[in-house]
Amino acid sequence: MGLLESVRSEIVSGYGSEYYGPDRQRFLTVKPLTQPYGHPRRSAFRQPIFEAQLREGLARYPHVETRFQCKAEGFEEFPDRVHIGLRQADGGTDRVEADFMIGCDGSWSIDARKPRI
Repeated sequence: MGLLESVRSEIVSGYGSEYYGPDRQRFLTVKPLTQPYGHPRRSAFRQPIFEAQLREGLARYPHVETRFQCKAEGFEEFPDRVHIGLRQADGGTDRVEADFMIGCDGSWSIDARKPRI
């Protein structure tokens, strides 16, 4: 999407972290030293800033449609398409078709092993 420099200007790139238990003893240190794909494995960002950068980047493409206030509830895969079932905030439903689907909302993403609409 051509946003690399914009995003890099707002993130903390390649940071590590330490995790402590209730006893205040460190039980894990994460030091991501490698850069697969040419980028740090771990970077911190502010969600509202990153989302604004993505929205601005996607707005440049007339064939891209963004949907807010809805939840993907299932999908069906075909060799060259995916159909996605959506539930809107008002309770209504919709179904969209796309070349591909990316689930990137962490542990709340649809489990590809439990599809289907």
